[in-house]
Amino acid sequence: MVARAKLIGRRFSRLTVLEYAGSRSGKSAWSCLCDCGQTSIATSVSLIGGKVKSCGCLRRDTAKKMATTHGATRGANRAAEYTIWSAMRQRCTNPKARNYDIYGGRGITVCDRWDSFENFLADMGPRPSPKHSIDRFPDQNGNYEPGNCRWATWKEQARNRSTTRFIQYAGQSKPLWQWCEELGLNYRQTVDRFRHGWTPERAFTQPPRRSPR
Repeated sequence: MVARAKLIGRRFSRLTVLEYAGSRSGKSAWSCLCDCGQTSIATSVSLIGGKVKSCGCLRRDTAKKMATTHGATRGANRAAEYTIWSAMRQRCTNPKARNYDIYGGRGITVCDRWDSFENFLADMGPRPSPKHSIDRFPDQNGNYEPGNCRWATWKEQARNRSTTRFIQYAGQSKPLWQWCEELGLNYRQTVDRFRHGWTPERAFTQPPRRSPR
């Protein structure tokens, strides 16, 4: 455990440690002053590990900067890319994140350079369309890093997998991506249905559940 006296006064990105604030889930917590003037609580692990860099203003400022730099339409695209970047890091570092077991849980990491959203955007460039998401290519089992990532549609990603899944349905066997294309189904949603043990008949015919208003 880091000695309490050694953390007080130290600066971590936008946060300056003010005082010890007790324990949070068994971890030492600290009251910190952010450059924006707000105070917040953060644990030793999150501060030293770089997981917490501000009271929350850094993310807001980054999104605002993207919008003002690229204009209304371009800003909307950058906001989507920021969401993709954030989700990528979450599934590789946060055990509570959805699908962590098949990403961070099996050793897939995000390179240090891409801890910065600006670096990620500079390396990847703007995504071509809303249908594109990040894809590890050419090595599907490799890490998220320059040289092994691209913007790709779900169809391109499905075709690139070495373990393309074939589904027997209506007397025919076809790749899952092809069934989704022919039946007008959402590929990711259909994949989730099969992961939960649905039969092809149910997965291909049951309408998607509507979110309550």
